[in-house]
Amino acid sequence: MGTDPAATLSAIERARASGWGISLDNVGLTADSPALMPFARPDVVKIDVSLLHERAHAHAPRILGAVTAHSQRTGATTLAAGVETEAHRATARALGATFAQGYLFGRPGTLPAKAHTPVSPVPLIATLPPGEPGDTPFLLATADHRPFPATPVVLEALAADLEQRAALDPDPPVVLACLPEARLMSGGPMAFLQVLARSASYAGVLCGEPPRHPPAGVNMVELAPDDPLRSEWTMIVIGPHYSAMLTARGDCSAYRLTYDRSLVVRAARILVQRITDP
Repeated sequence: MGTDPAATLSAIERARASGWGISLDNVGLTADSPALMPFARPDVVKIDVSLLHERAHAHAPRILGAVTAHSQRTGATTLAAGVETEAHRATARALGATFAQGYLFGRPGTLPAKAHTPVSPVPLIATLPPGEPGDTPFLLATADHRPFPATPVVLEALAADLEQRAALDPDPPVVLACLPEARLMSGGPMAFLQVLARSASYAGVLCGEPPRHPPAGVNMVELAPDDPLRSEWTMIVIGPHYSAMLTARGDCSAYRLTYDRSLVVRAARILVQRITDP
């Protein structure tokens, strides 16, 4: 996600608005590299066949599982990079790649003076519905579903479960939260965010009352005084195979819990767009 996820998402949206597709490169260089996939929603995911060379990366199965899940959910194209031998080509096919690049097919050269019409153009995947001004996670979650009446005991139990899933998920998830007060939705201290950050690929928090000493590894931003998110609590966990959002009114009188991935990602984008480079 980088240090400025808002700028990253903005650049991606500008590219799509210009009619471009999105390709996510170098997937697999690190164990947390799939973290951007739910947000970027790449049309093409490029993985290197070196993941399964003689000295395979320890996290290769997780990376391949994450890429397969994204492809099956969205119809994205998998491209194998670094194909230099017939053995690499066989590996690329085993990875489910339908496109490949590498020295086996040719060396880099100058672009042709006239571009040819692609024989097999890469299809672009469906985009998520655009956000509306004033959208918030709670409003999105309750647009088509009535909220449930809440009690502190219920909210704290549900939030604690999400925190535990985030802390124990073997696939580093993205963890996002909106905290109007100086505590977690579970009632725990904000210092526990440091524990979540250790196992997360990215942790970002919008808060009404920033702690004097922000937890290490957490990108924390203070909400503007007039930001409507000051009247909502939200906890979001998004991984390659798991996604969930718990959101509640500021007075904790009503809440929604959803596992609808597209809805969770749309809500996550609302939070990410407010997290700028500190």
